[in-house]
Parts: sequence; structure tokens; C-alpha cells
Amino acid sequence: MIRLFYILSVICGCCSFVLGQKVRLEISNLQPKVGEYITVQMTSSIGSNFELKFPDAFQSGMNTMSGMRQEFINGRSNTVYYRTLSGFFKAPGVFNMGPVYVLAKNKKYASKRFKVSVGDIDEGIESQKRNVKPSNIKPPVFAETYCSAEKIYRGQSVFVKSRIYSKKEFSSIRNYNPYSIDQKVESIKYRPKKELDWEPKKLDGQEYLELLFEEKIIFPQEIGAMNISSFEMVLSGYGNYVVRSEPNTVEVLELPKRNQPSGFSGLVGSFEVSSSISDTLAKSNAILSLTMNINGVGNLQHATAPEIILPDGLELYSDPIKTKKFTLCEAGYKGSVIFTYPIRVLTEQSIVIPSNKVSFFDPVTDSYVTLESNEIGINSNLVISTSNKDGSESTANVSNRNTGLNKEELSKQKEPWNNLTEYILVFCLTALFLFGLIKRKRKKQTSLTKKEFLIPRKQDLKLGISEALDPKLEISTSLAKMEHCLFNYCSFKLSQDSLKLSRNEIYLLLKNHLSQENLKNIQVLFSSIDAFRFGNNIADMPFNALKRDFKDTLTALIS
Repeated sequence: MIRLFYILSVICGCCSFVLGQKVRLEISNLQPKVGEYITVQMTSSIGSNFELKFPDAFQSGMNTMSGMRQEFINGRSNTVYYRTLSGFFKAPGVFNMGPVYVLAKNKKYASKRFKVSVGDIDEGIESQKRNVKPSNIKPPVFAETYCSAEKIYRGQSVFVKSRIYSKKEFSSIRNYNPYSIDQKVESIKYRPKKELDWEPKKLDGQEYLELLFEEKIIFPQEIGAMNISSFEMVLSGYGNYVVRSEPNTVEVLELPKRNQPSGFSGLVGSFEVSSSISDTLAKSNAILSLTMNINGVGNLQHATAPEIILPDGLELYSDPIKTKKFTLCEAGYKGSVIFTYPIRVLTEQSIVIPSNKVSFFDPVTDSYVTLESNEIGINSNLVISTSNKDGSESTANVSNRNTGLNKEELSKQKEPWNNLTEYILVFCLTALFLFGLIKRKRKKQTSLTKKEFLIPRKQDLKLGISEALDPKLEISTSLAKMEHCLFNYCSFKLSQDSLKLSRNEIYLLLKNHLSQENLKNIQVLFSSIDAFRFGNNIADMPFNALKRDFKDTLTALIS
């Protein structure tokens, strides 16, 4: 009987000791190596305000998870609060961990204290300490900031995703604190979702639920380390869990200076270049559209108009028009940028537009690439005259240099006339024709000289506005009349014929006659007419708005 009482006393004492331990501290490994991750777990049945001072040599705060759960003991439900974190020791030695304190009802409860013996590591492991990562065994709930690359060049993009992995589906999210970037960047949201949704994913052979919280395409604008801080939030549904991601760093490299082409404008990615023209046959003073198409993947939003080389006989009529046809993707922008150059033909002759160069940096090959567009011929089939060394002229066809003539026809062309009467008759007719032609030319020059001094009047300008805005006219005819009316106004202000001047010459001369604001209005009208005439989306442009702006601006200038 005495022995039985003794045994019962011992059992009751043990039970009372265990039940009286309200705060507990657990450490996964009491003999780790330097840099080896260990897990520290604190639990309490009286509150969640844990206090634990870690040794100075312990690096903590990674993969922190806290919350509460329900435990059933002898049919009775108890609330247990916990906090779990991981970390490692940065130096060898023996360190005290604990106790953990919890304050409840003005009374402080403490857990046990543990001694942790941290062993040293050799040189091989020491060199890998910076890259030490936790074990492949993932916790049940954790947050992650994913970056598509660790090193990029300036101008290149990096794909950043904020996501949460969990074994269970939580019902709500609160106290979200997003990550921040310590550099100046261009940030674009990618595929924004209307509602957050948990999706099943397999991670390292384990079944998880993934909550994709945010996706962005980041274009860094500075050189150096781009630090992405942690983001954190509170998950609710199966208790409250505080999840925090680990910070990330992306190194932004400067583009190499070696072998950088002189015409490089900052394009980074992979591209193709092509060119075309609206018409290969054109008369003098005709306006053609030369297009340069840059197609590929990269920072297309920063593409600038390439400098084109125009031969004699052509001139740039106005500034190029930029048309964007690209969409956002994980590698930046994918699609094309089209630059349309309005070109005026000065002389009706055979002209070849040489190839134009576009340079970009390819981050895959770490090298610069220079592409050339195709050559374009204008009036290639035109018959032109060429002068021989003896001063005589002969005609030749560019596409067919008399190769279709047979020997008999050539002999007939070279055979001299034997009839003297025919020679005299042809000579007289030629002389009369030349005399009439010269006389007519002098009359025409005289009339043109007189017209040059006929500067438009205000009445003529007002009449020109009304004619240009006639609703019965076709769009192309109305645009031509609007442009002609603008040239007439410039002639009125300059007191000279503006049709003989280029746009840049007109703008330069008008600086002495108009204010900066009025000159800007003239330039905007010319550019708007060009955009409507040479743009690819003409049908979508508000032509009525253009007519209204034209009328209001020009009427104000005349008055």
C-alpha cells in the first residue's frame, strides 16, 4: 500500500510539473556548425508576446512564422500560441539560448535555458558561407519574392513575382506591407488579377497551394546592386500566421564600352530590322512614306528613330512618325516599333536609298549587333539621259539597256540619211520648234516672275480656309488644301513665296515675325496634317477635330 502511494505521488508530481510549464523553448540542433541553419520554436499557453534575447553571434529573423492552434488534452481544448524562426551562428563557441519570457496577468513566465555548442568549419565550407541556404524541406507556410535573374544589364528587364506557399488555404489576408526597391526603376504591372486565388502547385516533390500576389516587369535605371526588401502580411483562417519573404538583390551591370557602335541608342534585346516605301514610282514634288520596322523583344518602349541617309534628289519632308505595336511580356516588350519618314522627291530620276543601320546589345551573347535594312530603288525603270565623253547624249533604260534591240534595228538607227531634202526640211522644222519653245519659255518665266510678287491677302487666306473646310471635299483633297492654306499664310507673313522653302527654313524665318506660341501652333498644324496623311491608323483619328483646330488656329493668326 505504501509503495502504491509512493508511485502515485511520483506520477502526480510529474504531471503537475509538465502542466505547470506554460512557456517552452525548442531548438532543432544543439550542436550546429557555423553557418548551419537551425530552427527555434517558442510555444505558450498563456499569451503570444514572446521575449527572447538572442546572442550577438546569432543571425535570426528569416522564415519567421507565428500563430495559434488548438490542442485537445483529455477531451479539453487548449489554445497554444507559437512563434517559429530560423537562423545560424556566425562564430564558433558555446552560447546560452533562452529563457523565453511571456508576460500574463502582471506575471512573467519563463522557459528553460539551453546551451548551444557551435563548432568551427574548415576553409572549404567557410568560402560557401555566403551562399548557405536552408534545407530543401520547406515550412508549411512561407512567402517568396521571385526574380527572373540575378544579374542584368542596364536597359534589360527583370520579372519579379510576390507569392505565398501554404499547405492549407487561408480565407483572408490583412496588414499587407509590400516590398520596396532602393533604386530608381521603371515598374510596370504584368497580368494583374482581379481576385486572388489559391492554385495547387508541386514544390520540391511536395503538394502546396500557391497564392500569386503580384507580378511586375522592372526596368532598372541605375547601375549597381538593386535591393528588393521583404514583403509581409498576416494570413487568417486556420489561426493567424505572419509570413515574411526573404530580401533579394539583382546586380545591374553597365553596358560594355568596348566595341560599342557609334550609332548605338540604348536598345537591349533581340531585334530584326526591315524597311519599305509607299511607292517605287514618283514624280517631282511627290511625297513618299519610308518606313523602318524594328521588330523583336526587349526595351522597345525606349526605341528612337534611326538616322536615315537620303541621296541627292530626296529630302526629309517632316519629322518621322512613331507607331507602337508591342505588348508586355516577361522579357520586356514584344512586338515592333515602326518609324514613318515623309520624304519629298525633288527630281524625277532613278534614285537608290542606301541601307540604314540599327545597333542593339544582345544580353544572351554579351555583344553588340548592327543590322542593315534593305536598299530601296525609286524610279528604277525610268529612261534617263547620259552624257558621253565627246559631249553627245545617248538614252538608256535602267532596267533594260537596249538589250531587246536586234542587230537589224541597230543598223537602221546608225544608217545615215542620203536624201539632202529631208535634211533641210528637218533642220527648218527643228529651228522653228526651238524658236517657239524659247519664246514660250520666256513668256512663262515673265508670268511666273509677276506671280512671285503676288503675296496672298487676308481675304485670300479667309477664302482658302473656307475652301479647305468644305464638307463636300474628300479627306485627301481637304488635307492638301489645308496644307496649301498654311503655306499661303507663311508667305503672307514672310512677304515671299514659302513654297520654295523647306519647313525648317520657314520655321527659322517666322521666328522674326511670330511669337513662340504662335510659331508652335503652326508647327503643330503641319505635324497633325502629316500624321493624318502618313499614319497607319488614319481611320481612328478625329478628322473633325483636326478641321476645328485648323480653323480656330488659322483664324486667330490672321486676325
